[in-house]
Amino acid sequence: MVLRIGIVEDDEAFCESLNQAFTNEGYTVDAWRDGRLAQVSLTARLPDLLVLNWTMTSTFGIDLLKGMRSAPRSAAIPVIMLATDATENDKLLALSLGADDYLVKPFSMLEIVLRVRNLLRRMKINESQLVLKVSDIVLDRNSYTVLRSNKEIKLGPTEYKILEFLMRNPGTVHTRTDVLTNVWGPHATVDPRVVDVHIGRLRKCISNSENDDIIRTIRGAGYALG
Repeated sequence: MVLRIGIVEDDEAFCESLNQAFTNEGYTVDAWRDGRLAQVSLTARLPDLLVLNWTMTSTFGIDLLKGMRSAPRSAAIPVIMLATDATENDKLLALSLGADDYLVKPFSMLEIVLRVRNLLRRMKINESQLVLKVSDIVLDRNSYTVLRSNKEIKLGPTEYKILEFLMRNPGTVHTRTDVLTNVWGPHATVDPRVVDVHIGRLRKCISNSENDDIIRTIRGAGYALG
């Protein structure tokens, strides 16, 4: 299967250099010089990896990154952020929001090709972990679908992330703080009670009956799946 690389870069010459470098490596390339156009196009067809410029003339790359990470379909796609004269805080922000790698211009085409190759190789190794199964619940990270008793369950982005976290650790009791850290991130400023709200929504979506205790509440301790 030929892998597809997406490029969002408003510098025409640099975008063409990236396009040529990836094409020479045998990848299929989608390239956009307009951030808003890229945003629309990405909702229709997702690449296997995205190279994303921090600052665009029409939008900020960081906003595109946030959008991708908040949508279940694109949450796991590797993203390499590019920047010119970026500060240390910029780099830390991008990485904290889910960028997998970060490059400051100028850099060689060989360097980014090797970084892309490494990210895609790790993605391939992790494909065996894409399908999670606990009891009769199946979560497919490749298609971002959830099934229970072979029936598809529709979940919001946050509920999906919570379920994925719980399914990676079935039977383990997780505190609100555990859920907050793993779903919202270690630096999130979110009221811990928000976790209860989203757990309630998740439980309502996946429960087969009123007495279904697939997601258990352990008083004074937290939550457990299975």
